[in-house]
Amino acid sequence: MLLRSGNCKEVGGEDGTLSRWMSFLKHCLTPKDVCFYAGEKKQKRLTSIEHHDGPVKRSYFHGDAGHERKIREDLRDGSLVHYLGKQGHERKVRMVTADAMTHHFVGAPGQERLYKVVNAREGEQLYFEGRKTVERLVRKETLGFDRDGWAGGGVQHYLGAQGKEYCVRVDRVDGVVEHMVGETPGTERVARRVTVSGTEWHYDGGRDEERVVKIV
Repeated sequence: MLLRSGNCKEVGGEDGTLSRWMSFLKHCLTPKDVCFYAGEKKQKRLTSIEHHDGPVKRSYFHGDAGHERKIREDLRDGSLVHYLGKQGHERKVRMVTADAMTHHFVGAPGQERLYKVVNAREGEQLYFEGRKTVERLVRKETLGFDRDGWAGGGVQHYLGAQGKEYCVRVDRVDGVVEHMVGETPGTERVARRVTVSGTEWHYDGGRDEERVVKIV
């Protein structure tokens, strides 16, 4: 049924239950949004919205009529965004990208900030601090990385502003702690290595060319 507003609604069933609502942009035959409903006529509830403009492809809703809350968005780039919270107060809590990266968020609606990224393929978990849009990497936990021919995992600690984070310490899974110097990302080198027994190895030289200068 074409409405005077230019929008269109479709009904189904003997009771004339609303099943779909389409809204159009001015002078455009392609609908901007298509809303899908389910339930009886007086209890129809919104189940999803198909978007024909913008980065969101489809939004999904759950809840009784009048209390539907958004639970997921499917983006055009293949990402899935998950939400929690009651109607009008939904907050983003998780996003799974097409390449299997899982981003976790905390914060009030509209102020959600990234605090963890899980890379299952590489066995990495990255942790962030800072307010929305300026989150900075502070820690990386990995199941295995290769340094000096050693692989086994550990925790890397970072300082620096977003996009300029540099590693300052590596806690290896074998108990060895490496202290780094260098504030330019990608150029950090080992300056001191402390073994489980407490022995300290001091180094000099460039990255990947460190040489022992003192053992304490």
